[in-house]
Formats: sequence, structure tokens, C-alpha cells
Amino acid sequence: MSPAAGEPRRIALSIPGLSGPPAGGGCCAVSRGDVLLEEIDSWPGLLALDVDPEQGTAIVLVTPGQEEDLVAALEALSDRGLAATVLPDLPPPA
Repeated sequence: MSPAAGEPRRIALSIPGLSGPPAGGGCCAVSRGDVLLEEIDSWPGLLALDVDPEQGTAIVLVTPGQEEDLVAALEALSDRGLAATVLPDLPPPA
């Protein structure tokens, strides 16, 4: 079942290597999960709801009309070494 018109949409992402070694080094090293959160949450139409580094997945809430933010965020993540792909539609929350 798809969300109603005007309702935010939950998108599942697969991100291989999310549990890999930190990005950067020394005092500036950050986990790959933090890189993902920082990138997703920097886009006004997106909100990271859940990140599971061990499973290599994330759930992102996409505001209607802001789907281009998700496309841009996926490109930016790829540039940062995290190749994320969209998984099949999630069922609506209970």
C-alpha cells in the first residue's frame, strides 16, 4: 500500500560497507553511519529514521515533492564512498 498523497514516504536503502572502518583518520575519524546520517539529514526533504550498520541498511523519510533531494543525497553518498541503493517499497507503519 502506498502512502496517501501528501504523506511522507519511507524509503529503505541498502548501503554495503556501512559497518566498515571509519572515514577519515586520527581525531577526525567518523563512523560510516555518522557520515550517512550527516548527509541524509543535511537535505531539507529528508530525515534518517533508522540506520543499521551491521545490516547495511537505513530507512529515510522523504517529504512529498522532495524526491530530488534523495537522488542528490545518494549521489553525494557515493562521492563519499557509500554506494546506497533504494530497496523495494516498505509497508506503511502500523
